[in-house]
Amino acid sequence: MDESGTHEGSPTVVVAGYLGRPEAWRDWTEKWTEALGPIKVYHAVDAQNLTGEFEGWTSAEVGELVKRLLPITAEAEIAATAVALDLRVFEAAMKGRDDLKELFGTPYVACLQWVMQAILNLASSVGSSEPITFIHENNDFFSQAYECFSWIKANPNRGDNVISLTFGAKKDYPPLQAADIFAYEANRRLRNINAPERHPWAALGAHKFVANYGPDNMDYLVETLDKIKIGQFDESTRGTGWNSSWCRRELKSFRECAQRPVNFAVPVCGSNQSLLPQHLTRSLVRTKPC
Repeated sequence: MDESGTHEGSPTVVVAGYLGRPEAWRDWTEKWTEALGPIKVYHAVDAQNLTGEFEGWTSAEVGELVKRLLPITAEAEIAATAVALDLRVFEAAMKGRDDLKELFGTPYVACLQWVMQAILNLASSVGSSEPITFIHENNDFFSQAYECFSWIKANPNRGDNVISLTFGAKKDYPPLQAADIFAYEANRRLRNINAPERHPWAALGAHKFVANYGPDNMDYLVETLDKIKIGQFDESTRGTGWNSSWCRRELKSFRECAQRPVNFAVPVCGSNQSLLPQHLTRSLVRTKPC
């Protein structure tokens, strides 16, 4: 799992992750490490700006490396999910509503929980009770990530999976590099879902579930927060306002991925209270997830 857009002035925050079985990750890691060549750790931001290990490289050289790397992820027996929040629309909607912002919590924690809950819901929807380990980079969000995970682990409706959380570096956990690229490209993509796809986004493959709160559905988030604030729990469970039209464009091919040997499937967009942040689901009447 990795995040993108948490820096000051970012228009969108994204948390993204990949899900796969150990044997799939071993195969991916072997191919990825070989394709990296002299690069020890691939950072999407460094590659884009020709900094870090890419200092002295040309954009053409980076482009050739990307062409080697992305098909490895696209062809692997893994699946992806990303959740985004348009911070520009969110701040405009929350103007003068400090009460709702306090109830909502931080955008990063909200997106992190949405992704974790989505993964668990997806595993549950296909009847999988396999153990799931979340791998998170050991960075400035350590404490927030741990608090978020601790709440999810204590949630009695998260399913039957034994779950754990591990923190580490991208060098020690190469799959974090795949999450880094996916989070970066998802951020670029979800800033404007009507814009043409970037080549790297398309090259990552079609097997991904993405969802976001943006200009088309932020009012539903505000409405949900208002309902939770006044205690209308039953009404707030009707939906969380996912941009369903965007989801459907990605989900047609993602359903095909659900048939592959990966414990991942597709939830019904906008119909599961577990996709609300922990600050909200603490207040909801808990029922078994879809």
